Amino acid sequence: ACLGLRHGDLVELVEIEDHHQTDIHDGGVNPMTGTVLASVVSFDPWFGCYHVEASPGYDTFTGGAKFLGVPASNVKPVFWNCSEPQAAACACLGLHAEILAQLKLVEEATTQLNGIYLGLRPLQWVEVSDEASTAAKLKRCQVVKFDAIAGRYLVKPLTLAYSMLREEEGDGDSSARLKRWRRLVDDTNSIPARWVLAEQVRPVLWGDCSNDFPEATSLVVAHQLAECRLALVAAVEEAAANTQLGLEKDMLVAVAIDGLDSCLWGLMPNNAGNVFGRIVDIDPWSCEYKVRVPAEKEAKPTTQAERWIPHNRVRPIFRESQDPQGDWATLQVKACRAAKRRENAEAARASVAGALLGLPKGQWVLETDSSGNSKGCVVVEYSRVTGSYLLDPWDRDRGHGLKGRRQRSSGKVQPVFWASEDPLADVETCLRLHAEELNHGAEALKAEEDARFANLGLPVGVAVRVFDENEDVTCRVLQYMPEVGEYRLTITADVAIESYSDHEQRRPCTQLRRCFLDEDRPLEAAVQTIKAHAVEDARIREALEMNAACAAGGLLDLKEGIRVMLVGDGLNRRPSEVHSGRGIVLRYWPDKRTYDVMLDTGAPSSLSRKSFCSSEHHLYHITSVAARHLAPLFSEVPKPKALRQELETRHVGAATCFSKAVLANSACRNANLGLPAGMRVYFQETSGAINARGTEQIGTIQSFDKFHQRYRLFCNTVSNGGCCIDVVPSALRPYVFEADDPAAESALAVAAHETELARLWQLEELEAKISKCNLNLPTGLPVRIVQAIPRSHATSLPKRPGVSRAQQLTAWLSSLVVAKPPGCSVGDIAYIADHDQSNSCYILAAGQLPQALPVWADDEDRSMLPRNWLRNLDHQVQSADASSLRPLLTFAEDPHAMAARLRQGHEAALRRAADQCRLLEQRPIFLGMPRGTGVSIVSSGRTATIRAYDASVPGYSVYSQQHGFFFVAVDQVVPDLSRDDNFESRTHELECLHEAEVRRLAEVRQANELSASWHFHLPIGTIVEVDAQYVPCGEGLLQLGTILGIHTEQHPNESTYTVALRSGCASGSCSNASCRTFPQQHVKPSFWEAQSPLQSARELQSRIEHFQKEP
Repeated sequence: ACLGLRHGDLVELVEIEDHHQTDIHDGGVNPMTGTVLASVVSFDPWFGCYHVEASPGYDTFTGGAKFLGVPASNVKPVFWNCSEPQAAACACLGLHAEILAQLKLVEEATTQLNGIYLGLRPLQWVEVSDEASTAAKLKRCQVVKFDAIAGRYLVKPLTLAYSMLREEEGDGDSSARLKRWRRLVDDTNSIPARWVLAEQVRPVLWGDCSNDFPEATSLVVAHQLAECRLALVAAVEEAAANTQLGLEKDMLVAVAIDGLDSCLWGLMPNNAGNVFGRIVDIDPWSCEYKVRVPAEKEAKPTTQAERWIPHNRVRPIFRESQDPQGDWATLQVKACRAAKRRENAEAARASVAGALLGLPKGQWVLETDSSGNSKGCVVVEYSRVTGSYLLDPWDRDRGHGLKGRRQRSSGKVQPVFWASEDPLADVETCLRLHAEELNHGAEALKAEEDARFANLGLPVGVAVRVFDENEDVTCRVLQYMPEVGEYRLTITADVAIESYSDHEQRRPCTQLRRCFLDEDRPLEAAVQTIKAHAVEDARIREALEMNAACAAGGLLDLKEGIRVMLVGDGLNRRPSEVHSGRGIVLRYWPDKRTYDVMLDTGAPSSLSRKSFCSSEHHLYHITSVAARHLAPLFSEVPKPKALRQELETRHVGAATCFSKAVLANSACRNANLGLPAGMRVYFQETSGAINARGTEQIGTIQSFDKFHQRYRLFCNTVSNGGCCIDVVPSALRPYVFEADDPAAESALAVAAHETELARLWQLEELEAKISKCNLNLPTGLPVRIVQAIPRSHATSLPKRPGVSRAQQLTAWLSSLVVAKPPGCSVGDIAYIADHDQSNSCYILAAGQLPQALPVWADDEDRSMLPRNWLRNLDHQVQSADASSLRPLLTFAEDPHAMAARLRQGHEAALRRAADQCRLLEQRPIFLGMPRGTGVSIVSSGRTATIRAYDASVPGYSVYSQQHGFFFVAVDQVVPDLSRDDNFESRTHELECLHEAEVRRLAEVRQANELSASWHFHLPIGTIVEVDAQYVPCGEGLLQLGTILGIHTEQHPNESTYTVALRSGCASGSCSNASCRTFPQQHVKPSFWEAQSPLQSARELQSRIEHFQKEP
């Protein structure tokens, strides 16, 4: 009973040497039976074999081997792990009998499937023979899809491992199964699918033993239905063999090919000499089809080819059709329509042979070149003026809309109607448009004859005809120039005015005649042209009269943009003698009564307008042209008389305003302080450049920089091109000639100047009052040097980004040879960078301020120089005495408040200095002052900072920036309280610390007396005192130190300590050089640094006693 065993059943494997085996362990044999025990994974009924996995047995058996395709005859069920072996054996017999019955049923059902190979669905199990013969070797496969065109199946060969995996998909844990069989699945996926003919396939039912005859019956029925459909499709295809027109895109077709086509395509035709393909495009001109072979719906450029095939080599195929007869009927109707349309197109082409004018946009035409070759094109635009077409070349592979558009005359095109849905209707449209164009041309010729003398004031863009001795061409107007009686014209009339950039020509009005071919109603346009000519003629006569009346020139305040002409000596300013001297006014300068003029850059009519280059701009832009050298021109003005009256009114007003402005300018000549933003001013350029107007230029005040004491001006001149510059007040004065009321503007400038002058006098008085308030000055305050400071106090800051090495070297040489650095000489301006209140000395920052705008932090006073500017100054002056400085209120927003602040700070500094002097006279002794306390040395008057306190002396180790570390006795040190605002509270605090230190020293002496005899068993880290005779002399070491190591010998007198002695300069410091070894009897503990000396002594005593009691 070896068939039908279930998943997980235990079996014995016999004679397995010839079967596939992987991952077999050394302990894979059952020592009790000598055979291999395994667990069933799945059963393959097709081949009658098992897929098993070795199972853990008894004692040393570990399992893990995998056996694939073990025949059922090599498998023996065992029941070692069954609780009821007899019942399990009976169940095994029942399963074996059930499998035998199922297999018999499947064999009987399979006999009905001989010759059944059509209509198989995907995933159907099949046997495939290498040849169309039942005697060939069979292979097990599964159907992927069916190709109805070629009558073949795409099948996937299945290995034994793959089939077993599919059968056990629903068994066990999926993640564990995938992990176990991942390698087998990878091997299976590498097997490619292949195409086989339908005759090589036979369906089988071994894949599912639960189905028998009903499954076989359905396959037979499907085969019969497929045969009937193939017979119907063959009949329809035979009937449609001569239907070659009306085929549409994506339709399946058979293409008749010869040997050459077979080589080009790389395909072999079938027995009928055809290959199957699919239509992807249609050429209605030549009636050809673009066919893609093989006949796949999606293009694959690497394996497929597309070629244009004549329609007589193509016939439709209906093998993919769901209703072949219905599709054939529909195709017959379309073919008849296509044939009829082609007949109509041929007839239409012949009937419309002479209709060549007015073809609509999108009309297909044949273009004939000079050699007689024709090419298909599409009409883009028709030009009525020239009777030509703008054509777009058409390519059947890429369509139209490509590059290479060209203009062709109507005689070189012929309309065609191959792509038209209704050729006869399109022919009627072309004939109608042609007749309309003929009528329009006749009307245009009559209108041109009626308006042949109307050649003035023609608008831009209209078509005109040019008549001269040699030619008669049609152009378009680019510009009408009434001053010279000429027009600027295009070379041809086919190019649009908006996109015109080619060469041009200039013609006089007498050589032009309006062409009305571009007008929809030529006769009405001719009437309007005649009227416009009469109006323009009257305007020109009036303009000539006004030009003669103003020819002498001398008018003031001409408007910007008005046309003018140089007269008198002004003609000498022309760039050349052939120049007309005409131009436009750019600006009028009322103070000098002169103009800036831009002369015309147009060349004479015989030259191109592009002959002017940008390098000659200065020749045409002339400045300071006197009013008497300019005369206005009225040739282009719509109303010359009205403009002349306006100019005369402006001239009278300008003359009156100039008289007032001269008096106002004289009154405010010296007003240059406190001028408001927006006021126009004269200024002197710092570069000293002199332009045509002189050394003074005109600008507008934007703001006043109080830090640099300069005005920020905006000016637009030839030299700077329009920018902002900084100007000192002494280099500018008000400009009132362009003001609406010069007197009021002058009065405003004088009042602002006097107000600012009064403020400066008041500021100077305040600075004089606080000139002695030079203590406790805030950081960033500007000060003036009143006593020279030695050069040695000045230092240059390190190199900053943006400062070159050459600039640094120049500054250094100047500081050594030429003069003192900034901030050292009398009268220099410097800024407080830091201060030392005890010595009344400051650190000053000096040098040129940055050009950028100042930026203050949120906690900074805007009346002071910002800290980021202080850091960027070039020089510093160290130890500047306060008596050498005088505070300035230049930057103060409220000078009185700032003066009061400086006075209060100075008085507070004086009070603190007095308290400190009184303290120095009393010379009190303070013990226990904390680290960091500022002190004054009584003997030298120097200031220092406490770094350590030595109670054994007593004294302090202090640090001074000038002298470094040194030790002073406590009676030579007085606290420096000049920095503290509350002198009394700070003094009381130091007195409390002193009293507490006195009490602690009393306890220290008691503790030292108590421990004077404690020499032995002192722990590491104990502060000790060494006998004076053992301390090295001349090395600056003290008797105090710390035990770092203990060296115990058998005799106590031979034991030693390693002690790190403290340095005399800083009693809290030690180093490797200060470590010494001393006998223990010459070392005793010291409690000078203990916070609770008696308590520390008792704790040390208890530790020593405890150590002595240990054995």
